[in-house]
Amino acid sequence: MTRRGFFLFLLIFLGFFSYWYHRRDKDKNVYKIAIIKTASHPALNAVVENFIKEFQEKSDQKIIFIEKNAEGSITTADAIAQQLFHDRTIDLFFTVGTIASQAILSKEFTRPIFFTAVSYPGNLGITASQSSVCGIADSISLDFLFQSVSSLFPQKKIGSLYTAGELNSITMIEEMEQKASQLHLFFTSLPINNETDIPLALQALCKKVDIIVLPIDNTIATSITLISKISENYNIPLFLSDISLLKHGGIAATGTNYYKIGKKAAKLVYLIF
Repeated sequence: MTRRGFFLFLLIFLGFFSYWYHRRDKDKNVYKIAIIKTASHPALNAVVENFIKEFQEKSDQKIIFIEKNAEGSITTADAIAQQLFHDRTIDLFFTVGTIASQAILSKEFTRPIFFTAVSYPGNLGITASQSSVCGIADSISLDFLFQSVSSLFPQKKIGSLYTAGELNSITMIEEMEQKASQLHLFFTSLPINNETDIPLALQALCKKVDIIVLPIDNTIATSITLISKISENYNIPLFLSDISLLKHGGIAATGTNYYKIGKKAAKLVYLIF
């Protein structure tokens, strides 16, 4: 055998070996689900915990869960998505939150992606024609939100905080501004870039408004205890758009049940498998 022939044989052998190595778990009926979470806070944690628990109870197959957390960073989410994209043993991507979903959607176009806790899927370019993408949104009815706030606090000035880098939060704030204008309600909002901006921004907001209504926002959710403490010091009622955060602060909430999202997602992903 010539040197060229030897290297050609070696290349083919390594190719087959690599294929066998990465697919060997399939012979054992093992499936891998990559879970990418935008950040750690009660709502998103509830989705992941209940998804895994429900899926394990439903399936008699061996499932390997690979859990990754972007910690609220777009850069970290992109790095995680890039790493997982190159892992060809992964059968399905389970994303939790807009940042995590956006990261994997920009790289993976063939394997199944199941998103959860994304308020506005259309903003990520997700359409009904994409056969490899599906999921559960967590957007809420702003009509019901403002109706609830107005019934509890009639004729009050409403304020809000939002993270400038979170697409879902920006969109919700824009819709809240439109809805407040339609209802002839005073509404103002202040942007933040990260958690360190919260104290000063919130104190400034508390001096302008009578009640604070928070959007679905991962940075806000991560800092809910701090936000609740500051608003309480100013005697400003705090209204939430996430019922799972209510035990950490706030006087009332309307929103999605993230425990149920996790369980429902597990049932749907099981059907996909």
